[in-house]
Amino acid sequence: MATAKDDGSPLKKEIHDEHMENIRKILRPIKYSLIDLFISLARVLFFWLPGGDVGKGQALMICHFVGGCILYTLYFAYNNPGLRLFIFFFFFFVIGQQLIFRGCVITKAEQKLTERDDTILDPWIRISGYEPHRETRIICSITVVGTMALTLLMNTILDQLRIF
Repeated sequence: MATAKDDGSPLKKEIHDEHMENIRKILRPIKYSLIDLFISLARVLFFWLPGGDVGKGQALMICHFVGGCILYTLYFAYNNPGLRLFIFFFFFFVIGQQLIFRGCVITKAEQKLTERDDTILDPWIRISGYEPHRETRIICSITVVGTMALTLLMNTILDQLRIF
């Protein structure tokens, strides 16, 4: 096998692409297992809702949005270092899974249940006067999640630097 040069040659890119594809093959079953887990949880937790899977998917979407807001609010509402550290690491775990799995597994579960491609960001994108599509969702995700993550990061660092 020929060796790749360090100058970004096509051979190096091909090796990198092959490596990334191997990683995706390994992670794909984990991603779909997590999606199936959230679908099953929604069916069990929201069995009483009318509307079949669509109603359960919409309920999961509401819990997804409200849960994130509650965690973010709890972080700033309580001055409990253990709770704050847990929420801080949880948010970075969520960001990591979004990067690794190319999107949120809960959103994918919601989309499978509702059989639509709506996300929890779509109402906010529409309120802003834009139509939700891949690019606006990516921009909105980066903006919202990035802002939340940076405020948590800055606050956690400043909290840890505080000397009592």
